[in-house]
Amino acid sequence: MEILLAVLTMILMPQFIPDEMIEKVSFAELPEVCAAAYDPFQRKEREAVNTDVIRFDFDGDSKKELIVWNGDSGSGGEGWVIFKELKPGKWTRIGEVFGLLSLVKHQMHNGLLVCSPNGWDSAKWQFYELEREKLVCRYEVSVKYRKPIREKPESLSIKILP
Repeated sequence: MEILLAVLTMILMPQFIPDEMIEKVSFAELPEVCAAAYDPFQRKEREAVNTDVIRFDFDGDSKKELIVWNGDSGSGGEGWVIFKELKPGKWTRIGEVFGLLSLVKHQMHNGLLVCSPNGWDSAKWQFYELEREKLVCRYEVSVKYRKPIREKPESLSIKILP
């Protein structure tokens, strides 16, 4: 239950991933399966040669998973695909999210907190952990704010998922 308190703290005082944690990595340097996550239409239109990558150890095994921007973006955030290296050089897709990202580090619970804004006065937050090589959503928190631009929470609705 301590992880839920850490998640709620981050929701009440959001700290999204700082720019210095996001690397620009060329598609040629990425494992093929990771590079393929970038939307082919967007890649061609933008003449993209690289994408944003965040390295984060979800499961505490001292090997960082890759969170790769898939080229999608909008007013509610960006699309990200998460990959894990199962054995040297063998990467697999373990999940996908869309929104504004925060990384949660708390004792044995590392995870990804994703904010999906819904207009000026509400947002849905989801907390994900890695379980058996899959990204699993543990909590969904809906927040209603009393002041526009998602300031000063008025109410929270917490859903604990199996």
